[in-house]
Amino acid sequence: MAVNMRQRGPANAGSNSNSYTSLQNNGGIDPKYHGASETKATLGEKVYVVIAVFITAILLIVFLAAKQLPPARTDAGTPLTEFSEERARRHLDAITGFGPRVAGTYQNEVQTVEYLLGEIEKIQRVAKSSHRIEVDVQRPTGYFTLDFLSSFTHYYDNITNIVVRLSPKKPTRHSLMINAHFDSTMGGPGASDDAASCASMLEVLRVLSQTDAPLKNSIIFVLNGAEENILQASHGFITQHPWAGDIRAFVNLESAGAGGREVVFQTGPDHPWLVRAYAEAAKYPFASVTAQELFQSNVIPSDTDFHIYRDYGNLPGIDIAYMDNGYVYHLKHDSPDQIPPGSMQRAGENLLSIVQHLVDSPYLAYPGEYRHGKTVFFDVVGQFMVVYPHNVAIIINSLAVLFTLFYFGYKLKPSRTGGHVYVVLILRVAVSETANLCCPGADLGLDLSCSHSDSCRPLHDKARLLLERHMTWYTHTELIVGLYVCPAVLVQVLLHRAAKKYFYKNIKDCWVLEELVFDSVLLFWVSLLGILTYRGVCSAYYTLLWLVCPLLVRVTLMRPALKQRGNQKDRDAFVLYHLLGLFVPMVMTVYGVWHVFVLFIPIMGRAGSEVAPDFVVASLAVLSTIVLSCYLLSIVYISKSVKRLTFGLGAAILVTVALAFSSYGFPYSGNKDNPTPKRLILQHYCRTTHSITGEVTRHDCWVGLISMDYTGLLYLTPEVPEFKQAVRFPCEGPYCGVPYFFPVMSFLKAIYHIPANELPALENPGTMKLISRETHNGRTRLQFELIGLFFNFPV
Repeated sequence: MAVNMRQRGPANAGSNSNSYTSLQNNGGIDPKYHGASETKATLGEKVYVVIAVFITAILLIVFLAAKQLPPARTDAGTPLTEFSEERARRHLDAITGFGPRVAGTYQNEVQTVEYLLGEIEKIQRVAKSSHRIEVDVQRPTGYFTLDFLSSFTHYYDNITNIVVRLSPKKPTRHSLMINAHFDSTMGGPGASDDAASCASMLEVLRVLSQTDAPLKNSIIFVLNGAEENILQASHGFITQHPWAGDIRAFVNLESAGAGGREVVFQTGPDHPWLVRAYAEAAKYPFASVTAQELFQSNVIPSDTDFHIYRDYGNLPGIDIAYMDNGYVYHLKHDSPDQIPPGSMQRAGENLLSIVQHLVDSPYLAYPGEYRHGKTVFFDVVGQFMVVYPHNVAIIINSLAVLFTLFYFGYKLKPSRTGGHVYVVLILRVAVSETANLCCPGADLGLDLSCSHSDSCRPLHDKARLLLERHMTWYTHTELIVGLYVCPAVLVQVLLHRAAKKYFYKNIKDCWVLEELVFDSVLLFWVSLLGILTYRGVCSAYYTLLWLVCPLLVRVTLMRPALKQRGNQKDRDAFVLYHLLGLFVPMVMTVYGVWHVFVLFIPIMGRAGSEVAPDFVVASLAVLSTIVLSCYLLSIVYISKSVKRLTFGLGAAILVTVALAFSSYGFPYSGNKDNPTPKRLILQHYCRTTHSITGEVTRHDCWVGLISMDYTGLLYLTPEVPEFKQAVRFPCEGPYCGVPYFFPVMSFLKAIYHIPANELPALENPGTMKLISRETHNGRTRLQFELIGLFFNFPV
């Protein structure tokens, strides 16, 4: 490696770099400590090119890992005992060909059910004699209460579950359940959510039925038909089906995007044998305890059947979901062509191997005996899994903290640093570094909107649209780098450079200052690791990596380079070793951050009107930048200049801002291959308001416009003249007097209304009848009977 590093002064100018200066009350230097003379040997600006190449290499590794899919196997080239994506896609095309499959519709209750039963019957006819296949169509009725976004009490009637049990000829009392749903939302055909998983289940059932060896336990395949009605069908199965009592564990298949790699984002609870089984069996591992802690913290507005089976069935399980391309989730664009080739092959092979491993597992019979608390688990860029109990994590983290404290204790030796002088210096630098880290965090990049200012609202629509720029990164995610990452880096570089010049001006040896900055960052990580370990956070393994890897390299490989920096070779070695210590934590952190953005950016398009997406994305970007740059910023103190670096960052920011304010920064796209549409719910309704005595006090008709994201009608009003008539109602009465499709007021508050005509006559409008009226303590309780039949189909 050739790094442009200039040496000024004598060759041994850095030989005393491990000695620290003492700061007296008057700000002077105590001459009894070494390092009082300024070290002239610094790094040239080309070191930042080396760092840029290093970061680019890490991004390339993560990109290749995130996009790695196996080739899709064809029907002709795949044996009957192996999974074929082509065979599974035939099922996918057939199911999605019926169109949207809303629970209760003819498409869902008749066409899809008939197709699934027909395919299962074909599998039964050719199954090996060592297997027994039983089929049951369940139509449960029931109710339950679920806290999802708000509190709901669900009542369901005559919904549909197709249940298939694959077992040995001699049935066993222990079963593994595989679950997916075949219904979809009103918006689209639901290819990835969740027809692709149903198709994979059919193919896995066929493959297992063709094996000669009998299974040790039974496998129950549940194809449920009312998941999108907020998890109703799974509740009906687990609380009412006669086979439910035999289930010991389950695998739930879901989706938050159209294909890509499927991630294990929930396991357990507290059953480490399940995630170990996944780690041992999965051909293409992708799992993260961080995703589990994130999902279970309720920051993601979603839930799955895992919740029902865990809480109402008291079962341990694994929750697996596609997560790429969440832009098409629950929309008409969620079609088979959006699922890239290889996605179903990967998911199917993983599912097949996991099921085969779990159904033969000795733990399946009595899983409650193997419930041993939380587990730390994660994959290393999709190549292999790391799994260990949380109790072991506590020991490892504690040892890392002790090792770091021993390192600091060694630094306190008076013969090395002057003892208490080192304490004063490291605390001073730590306070300064904390301030430097907080400044870009408080800035949160560039805010391109004035939406919180009343001065914007009276402007003409076109002018207001130009000034208010929300979600400019929604389609072109690369803008995040220029809007948030570059400003955060620039602010940190300038602050550190100013700190070197003014705050640390009495420390003349820049290499000593570099080591002090390194130690202050180390102090931050060891403190954070201690706190996270005490709080029982499994994701503390990230902190462990940021603490241990740089420290181990510095106290082993870097010791010679730390002692001698008087020539270019030693300074080259220092840079290489410094980057080597950061390689593992940076790869793992970028890998995690990559998938956080893949998940969260599309979610910002459906997170509701109360969530400020620019703040969320800016916070994630700036926080990630601070973490990834924390050790790299020590280079600022030993580099000759940062002029070219600051110029490059400033230029990148200006170019990005220009793009954001141009048509390139328009958030949405109707591109057929990669759509990123705006989500808007339209409801045509008429309201008739009655007094307590039954008299009609108001009757009006409206088209309700509910924006699923923060931009409201901002980008639509200039193009749709009718939207200029939109008004906002004051919140009066239950649910503000608006018929919410899902009554979650905290999620969707920004509802606009346009005057409309009366509703067209419905063939089956339904009836509403007052059953009783009771008055007690000044309160009146009304009981109604509501009968609505909007779909007419034979069952």
